Amino acid sequence: MNQFRNLSQAEIQSLESQGNKCPSGWDKVYVGESFNAKVFHFCVFLDRCYLDTDGETLVQSSWLDGVYLEKCQIWHSRVEDCKVHNGCRIIDTAIHKGRGQFGFDACLLPGNETGPSYKPFPDFEWDKVSRGEWLGSDTEGFPTESYTNQLGPDSHFERTAYIRNLYADAGTFVQAAQRLEEVSLIGRGRPCRVVHGASIFRSVIQSTEVEGPVMVKDSWIFGNSRLSEGLLVRHSILGPETEAANAEITACLLGGGIGLHHRSLLIAVCWPDGLGNVASGAQVGSNHTGRAANASAVVSAGWFFGLNSTVQFPLDLSQAPFGFLGAGQRLPAGKYRFPFSLYGSQMNTPIVRPGWNLRKNLLAVFRNEMKWRRRLSSRQDFRVFTPDIAQKLVEALNLLQNLPDEELFLPEKYPIIGPCPLRKKDRELGMEIYEEFLENLGGGYLAKNSRFAHRIWEKLKTEARNDGHPEHFAEVLEYFQNEYLT
Repeated sequence: MNQFRNLSQAEIQSLESQGNKCPSGWDKVYVGESFNAKVFHFCVFLDRCYLDTDGETLVQSSWLDGVYLEKCQIWHSRVEDCKVHNGCRIIDTAIHKGRGQFGFDACLLPGNETGPSYKPFPDFEWDKVSRGEWLGSDTEGFPTESYTNQLGPDSHFERTAYIRNLYADAGTFVQAAQRLEEVSLIGRGRPCRVVHGASIFRSVIQSTEVEGPVMVKDSWIFGNSRLSEGLLVRHSILGPETEAANAEITACLLGGGIGLHHRSLLIAVCWPDGLGNVASGAQVGSNHTGRAANASAVVSAGWFFGLNSTVQFPLDLSQAPFGFLGAGQRLPAGKYRFPFSLYGSQMNTPIVRPGWNLRKNLLAVFRNEMKWRRRLSSRQDFRVFTPDIAQKLVEALNLLQNLPDEELFLPEKYPIIGPCPLRKKDRELGMEIYEEFLENLGGGYLAKNSRFAHRIWEKLKTEARNDGHPEHFAEVLEYFQNEYLT
């Protein structure tokens, strides 16, 4: 433990000659062995201050209230109740005292806006979150020290108007942020970066970049994520490698790989597998029944919610992965059971086309596989076709085969089909494509260089030619050829 002593009379005179003041008395300032009075200029010291500094330290024109300073540099700043570690730089920034749990008492409402709420805890890991193992934990919050602000080694804080109860790991970079209150910025191999107008309240941020007029409140953001351009996140958990902008995310649990780059809405959505896209104007958040905002949605991997689409709650898409909701369409509340399906409308009535993505949109299926594998370090071995997906195809096929021979199946008469009517033609096409894939997916996987892989290759080339701009899909075709044919 470092040994501290009181200032000598000569050191006090040196500090005062350089414009420094201590209204509460210099006897409350304690210094370490390497202390050099000449590095402090025009500063005000208040309460107990511990200065474990040396000749390389530089502190100018700053208000220091109850601080513990190691070898650091501080200019034109207010620093209260703060432990400042070696190499930290603070420039034109206000750091205020104030008790809290560094965001570990955040009110998390994943999938249900009305609660119950949950709190994160220090060994909170995404694998536990995605499996639901953390729910109901009453673990205490982050273990605090005596200082209500803790700035790690080599961290940087510049032109930030208001900081209170901040824990910042080594290398954290904060520049021109608005407010950081009751926040932990945890590095874990990649320091956090918070810049250009971002505001964060009562949240835990891991290895994430927050840039622009973003607001994060009562949330946990897992590592290697990027939040930008007008995003609002509240009471939510965002998984690793999330990229989001220009959207509202409230009371959600989202895995990585979900595209949210336009004006869209997600409220009370549990999407732990991630992987998907929410287009501009999509409203995935009809959780209010008129009495209470207590409805929610469960979404499986691979979903695409089209431009200006509307999703009604309560909703269960857990058995219908890789679905496609067309532009301007409405997805009624209920449980859905057909994977790789298109949801559109006829005569203003929503209808389902089972397996449509496998029949007419295979380029998008494999483009997404390519994109997620290349962009997400945690999904480099990702495959669309797995035993779990094959089992969902089996269940959907059995459901279609057990229906009688009718022209139109209505949910009122056949609730097993889900909320959307099913036409006879779409049922037959769905059975045909599900059977084709199940007969050829060995063990649930698409075998490399198999006959079926070559048949899919021909389908992909045909889709590309029919699009009119085959050059746009050259990268996808090359990917499929390298992964499944050679």
